[in-house]
Amino acid sequence: MIKETIAQLSELNNKTLPYQMFVGFDGYLDYIQHPVKRKESDGQSTYFATIADFAAHLGTLAGKSGQVEIHTQETKIGGNAPILANALASLGVKNYCLGSMGFPQLSAEFKTMHPLCQPITYGHSGITNAMEFGDGKLMFSDLGTFERVNWSYLKSVIGLENIMSYIAKSQVVALVDWVNLPHSTDIWRGILSEVVRPLGNPNKHYLFDLCDPSKKSPDEIVQALDLISEFANLGTVTLGMNENETRKIWLALNELPLNDTTANGIALEEITQFIFNKLNIQYLLIHPTGSTLVCSQNGLEHIQGKIVPHPKVLTGGGDNLNAGYCLGLLLGMEQAQCALLGMATSGAYVQNGESPRMTDLIAFLESW
Repeated sequence: MIKETIAQLSELNNKTLPYQMFVGFDGYLDYIQHPVKRKESDGQSTYFATIADFAAHLGTLAGKSGQVEIHTQETKIGGNAPILANALASLGVKNYCLGSMGFPQLSAEFKTMHPLCQPITYGHSGITNAMEFGDGKLMFSDLGTFERVNWSYLKSVIGLENIMSYIAKSQVVALVDWVNLPHSTDIWRGILSEVVRPLGNPNKHYLFDLCDPSKKSPDEIVQALDLISEFANLGTVTLGMNENETRKIWLALNELPLNDTTANGIALEEITQFIFNKLNIQYLLIHPTGSTLVCSQNGLEHIQGKIVPHPKVLTGGGDNLNAGYCLGLLLGMEQAQCALLGMATSGAYVQNGESPRMTDLIAFLESW
């Protein structure tokens, strides 16, 4: 499958693909950071290697207070929508990105987005301090800018006719970061009733990414899942999640608190199949570290990935996976191959520190 994928991509190299996507609706400035554990005599910094190590240090400060030095590695565009849009463009896919990227004009950082992206901004960006470790990342976000952003607000700023035009021209529509926009369910319901239903195009593919639902109630989660299932009556739907999100969704569907540990003792394959059986969608895409599970009416496939031993960046890995997966959808690939392309795009991104171009993606697949 890897060889077949390389052959298909090689035919497309250096070409702008004849496809269009729509992505919405968030936008952040991301500060990629590393907490300093100690300063060496030569002035070099040693960083906390793991989240557990960092947490243990914070525990020693309880009741005492303390300072943690932070090194900011870079400032970059953030948010699921802009990172996904930029990754798609790097692969040659034109897209509309509707998000919070500065107001009334684009912020300087978003003006650096790939030329194949058409950024459409409705407000000021959120702010994320992303602290990265060898075993994961901690993201501290200021989301106040999203409080007023509902469907009526988007229509008033962007215009319903414009939103409808962007989606009508797109073969794949990605609606992401449900968790961090307080009125995401209202926005998605507006898209469904005032855009998708009137367009009536069953050939479109819709990709949904909820993000970590820990701060949402089970009822809110179930409402969002029911709404996603409604989209599946008007097109083809993929719901994508990482392992943590998948286990939280299982808890919500079983009417259990999201801090319950029951799901931790159940095989991910079993949880994936359970969630798929509960939803009325065509595809469920689960991406734990190192592999991907794809569930459909044809059953469940588990595709092994390639671990990057020394990642340059972690924040945005899931968005790049979604970009590779969407590229596969646009190219008409089977789901297992779409998942493979997603993992390869994500792998090339965390290995090289930037979203891959087609040549980078092919090189990563060849090394695999």
